[in-house]
Amino acid sequence: MDFVKKLLIVNAPFFALTHILALKLYLYWYYWWFDIFMHLWGGTLVSLVVFSLASMVSFFELRLKHIAAILLMVTVAWEVFEWRLGLWNNDYVVDTLQDIFFGFLGGIVTYIIIVRFKKN
Repeated sequence: MDFVKKLLIVNAPFFALTHILALKLYLYWYYWWFDIFMHLWGGTLVSLVVFSLASMVSFFELRLKHIAAILLMVTVAWEVFEWRLGLWNNDYVVDTLQDIFFGFLGGIVTYIIIVRFKKN
């Protein structure tokens, strides 16, 4: 198993556990930065999933434009999901844009790190 898949297997359960605890302990409401942290981490997980899936297809070379498009689709879809659950209102426009930005940023930084790591 390669390094990216190991990172994914280790990070995904910790992410889920952290999110569950954050909801139960109201961490998203007590700490303004916690939501930013979780969206960065979520973007990282999306990149790890995409790298893991792409590694199963030998003819496909994952490029920055691919990961950017996927990250944008996933982050926007997540915000639509929150809106449909009623977790969003007009006061949250800035928060929604911030969530999309930080999810995207986490994924792009992860992409850059993995590409540089694999070159070495």
